[in-house]
Amino acid sequence: MMILNNIFLPSRTINIIRYVQVRIVLLCSLCAILTCTIQVKMSSHSKKSAYHFKDMLEGLEKYSIVSHQNLIGLPIEVTIVDDKNKPVPYAFLVLRFKEHCDTLETDSLGIVHLTITDSLLGQNPEVRAVKNDISYGTIARLFGEFDTEAKPVVININEFASITKNRMVVLYKLGAEAIAESILTHLNEQKSFIRSQLRLEPIPWGVILIDTPVPVILKQTHFEQDFIRYHLYPISTINIYQEFFVGNFRSLIKNTFLNAIQLSEPSAFWFFNGLADYWTYKYILTINKEERKSYGIFLYDNETNIRLQTFFKRKLVQPVNLLKWKPSDQTDWFFGFQLFLAFWKKIYDDYGYVAVQKFLFEAKQSKLRTSKELVKVLTKYTSDEVNGLLISFSPQLVQEKIKSIQQEVNIK
Repeated sequence: MMILNNIFLPSRTINIIRYVQVRIVLLCSLCAILTCTIQVKMSSHSKKSAYHFKDMLEGLEKYSIVSHQNLIGLPIEVTIVDDKNKPVPYAFLVLRFKEHCDTLETDSLGIVHLTITDSLLGQNPEVRAVKNDISYGTIARLFGEFDTEAKPVVININEFASITKNRMVVLYKLGAEAIAESILTHLNEQKSFIRSQLRLEPIPWGVILIDTPVPVILKQTHFEQDFIRYHLYPISTINIYQEFFVGNFRSLIKNTFLNAIQLSEPSAFWFFNGLADYWTYKYILTINKEERKSYGIFLYDNETNIRLQTFFKRKLVQPVNLLKWKPSDQTDWFFGFQLFLAFWKKIYDDYGYVAVQKFLFEAKQSKLRTSKELVKVLTKYTSDEVNGLLISFSPQLVQEKIKSIQQEVNIK
């Protein structure tokens, strides 16, 4: 499938793309919505339903993604949700400081926008999400590229023009119309791929073209037009090919799975991230090898392979429980999800496409509440041995399956 011919970039820009490939392959996994979900069982207002502002940023410093100090001045989107993670419109986010309270009302989508300040981080106010004296939970979102060494630049989406087609949108600066139209065409090709291969309807999705090489964060994580709310994915025009065909597609397919299977991502990393990586790998194979080589589109380059092997040697010293594994540092965010990719490679190799499709269809139709229920449906269409694989996935099997993928996508 020839899919790159219509993208126009000056030759000087293409040279820059090749210069920064290594940085992008490491960052593409972090160019996404980073969320912290705080679940509060719906109940009468009580101290047990309170938490603190920094709790909503849990994980960013813990996993060495970005320090709290580098977040000052950045926007954060907070959605108040019920016990089923459904947004609660016109609820109140109450921030209780030592000497005063700030009360913010959510909009019709249950969202409040804040700016992270010295005061919020320093005083770390108590937070309550309430409506009619009932306590609720929150989902806090930061969306953009994250780098431990640099503070992201805030991007205001209202400064961009837009072009839409079939519930897909591209936001761009004036002068980039040709690139925007080409990207929109390829977005719809990605949508068709997901529909045909997975029988899933992609969520309304958008790409915002950023003309800066530094990390960015979006002031608004969504774009609304004609009553359609689009998720946005930022892409640097300096690195457009790698970011669009790998990072963007992975994020689109993962969020489509999250929309179809109503479980939280942290409760089933093995499912959401594993399948997102597996189908990104399969999608990349539809791109002609010569075009991948020419435009620098890859899953693994030499430096990534070296660092991946280092990760395997340091982290994979014994079988891994995939159901319980979660990233514990930045290296895990970069390479740890390869464990789940290896698992799904084995599942598809051993049981075939049809078996997994039956599993996905039932998982989508069922109102699953836990990862264990998801596993039960998977074993129904595969075998009970799969449960054992999830609980104890061997390092040898991880490396065997990843090596197989590397050989398959190799463009030398």
